[in-house]
Amino acid sequence: MGNLAGEGVPVYQPNNLAFITHPAAYAGMMADSNFFQAYIVGEGAAVDVLQRGALVPTLNAKVLFDQQVAASGSNYVGMFLHRYAIAGVCAPPPSNEELGQVQEVTIYPVAEAPNFAVQIQMAYSIKDQGTVINLHTNLGFSVTRPDFGSYGLSALYL
Repeated sequence: MGNLAGEGVPVYQPNNLAFITHPAAYAGMMADSNFFQAYIVGEGAAVDVLQRGALVPTLNAKVLFDQQVAASGSNYVGMFLHRYAIAGVCAPPPSNEELGQVQEVTIYPVAEAPNFAVQIQMAYSIKDQGTVINLHTNLGFSVTRPDFGSYGLSALYL
């Protein structure tokens, strides 16, 4: 939290911060009494951990796990980030109209995201015995503000 606050990140905005780590580190946090003893975290938070396996927000951040987070031996990494550290990015889908058998149109259905292109393709399919309609887009995520995230490595919760 200190790293983010030092960079000027608004750390007191509810629901805008997240801490993401490996499931093994997440499970280790649930085994730590500081995360589930009612006299420390409150009765509701203790019930969430012990009965639902869900950690309550810590430092104003949702605590989440992701199986794809890197682990190195007994060390686990985590990312503490503001929601504006990453953003959705998109690219126009490639055209197949030059094949001559496909009719297509590209629409931009979201006014707040003027570059979000959705391609609609239609073609007759002998295999399917009818017209096939295909909707697709090229969408991904990218780090847009690296100063809005902080990377950590710890062997604390094993």
